[in-house]
Amino acid sequence: MIDFVKGTLVYKGIDYAIVDHGGIGLRIYSSVYSLEQIEDGEEVHFYTYLVMREDGMFLFGFVHPQEMQMFELLITVKGVGPKVAIGVLSGLRPSTLEGAILQNDVTMLTKAPGIGKKTAERIILELKDKVQGVGSEDEDLAREPIVGDDDVIEALMSLGYARHEVLGVLPAIDDKLPLEERMKQALKRLMQ
Repeated sequence: MIDFVKGTLVYKGIDYAIVDHGGIGLRIYSSVYSLEQIEDGEEVHFYTYLVMREDGMFLFGFVHPQEMQMFELLITVKGVGPKVAIGVLSGLRPSTLEGAILQNDVTMLTKAPGIGKKTAERIILELKDKVQGVGSEDEDLAREPIVGDDDVIEALMSLGYARHEVLGVLPAIDDKLPLEERMKQALKRLMQ
């Protein structure tokens, strides 16, 4: 129904962006990965998917078409709604997600927020024949996935931070630093 939105980024939240499109502010729910690619005040382009429910209309969008395609596949899986799909794409970029599905890697999928073992198995079962090539890399997809820094994620969550908050700051931290230094940098960003 609404294939894309182009406009000026007015505000960026933890899991959404407000885009000024012709004088109308559109709230677009997105992944941490897509949101880290954009800055306030710049011209942005989101590939979008409109969800209409009894309690309202919700616009989900992504900066890269690969994320959009993977989102559309994920929400076809029983038990995976748009919010869970956003969580998965906040933890795994499309190529990593594709690889996990094709290799039956339940452990990798359960690292994504909102995905338990049964849901991970269902995703693999239902999408294994559909994901081939969807996560193909694009020149714009330069950063590594957010998953993989389990020690930092678990430690910060034990301090009371939500998983999505932690995942939001990890891409800006050098993963080659010692654990203690990564923790310090993450805490500093979380307290801003």
